[in-house]
Amino acid sequence: MTPGSVATDSSPHVTVLMPVYNGERFLRAALESVLGQTYRDLELLVVDDASTDQTRAIVDSFDDARLRVLANPRNLGLPRSLNRGLACARGTYVARHDADDLSHPERLAHQVVYLDGHPQTALVGSAYVEIDEHGRHMRTRTPPCHSLELRWMLLFQNAFMHGSVLLRRSALVVAGVFDPTLAYAQDYDLWSRLSWHFELANLPLVLASYRHSDHSLTSTYGKVGEEIYAVSRRNVARLLGDSGSPAPSPRFDVEAAQSLLFGRPATLPSGRRGSAVAEILRVQDAFARSNLGTGERLAHRARVARQLAAQLASTADGRRAGWLDAAMVLARAARVPTRMPAADQ
Repeated sequence: MTPGSVATDSSPHVTVLMPVYNGERFLRAALESVLGQTYRDLELLVVDDASTDQTRAIVDSFDDARLRVLANPRNLGLPRSLNRGLACARGTYVARHDADDLSHPERLAHQVVYLDGHPQTALVGSAYVEIDEHGRHMRTRTPPCHSLELRWMLLFQNAFMHGSVLLRRSALVVAGVFDPTLAYAQDYDLWSRLSWHFELANLPLVLASYRHSDHSLTSTYGKVGEEIYAVSRRNVARLLGDSGSPAPSPRFDVEAAQSLLFGRPATLPSGRRGSAVAEILRVQDAFARSNLGTGERLAHRARVARQLAAQLASTADGRRAGWLDAAMVLARAARVPTRMPAADQ
């Protein structure tokens, strides 16, 4: 069978979806990492987004019946290419893969076992390593693994490496596909929508490598940021609306919330830190009422408050202000909102 032909036998269990545009530099290694998986019941669906380099020649050089190619007649961009691939995917599950990343040999084997055994889970990612353009190890990333932690994190930022994800194709009937208006944050947006309806997970195993290069999205983070902030504001507004709380301000400071929860808040002015803490605790109240039983809500509130207090204390730098801010957060969190038990009534 030629690489561009379509198989007519039984459908594979997994479709690995790989859009590519002018990806000749790292494409061969990415393709080899998929076709070399220990899990064999797969198709590799490459969507060539009207590349003008040697991308198609590299793809066509592989003699593997599991490889299929969709050639866009013109450049459609990443989200539209992804949606075209989803429409043609035959697998029960769809694995995402970028043309400059690598899947470790056991990736699909572990993830398929997990989804097969957890029918309520729509998506599973994994821990991963970051590598540079030469394949050298930079750092290891282990995102949250459990659905509750992931749902909380997704309110503010992405909780998955895009190229580590295996998702249940049937879940897209409920959640929808990639938003073509989002050039950069289409993955964060879709994972968020899936979290409204299904369980999500990350495996703590390192199963993928994310490559930092001049063309990776993280190298254009200034452009990515606004889309991420917009998705986060939408997520928070939906949560607050479902819980009966007033919607957040259109100027909800997502950047400050991200720094306080997951980053380094020392560079934030104290005024931004204070207002962001108030917003985070309000969001936590709504999150707890929507997702947790009464006893669990207090424990979650305490965990979030301790995290915020530790972050604020780290800004003290020998001064009292950070420690005082931390103490005030703990005191405020200890005053349980009067509506906390409402979801059980």
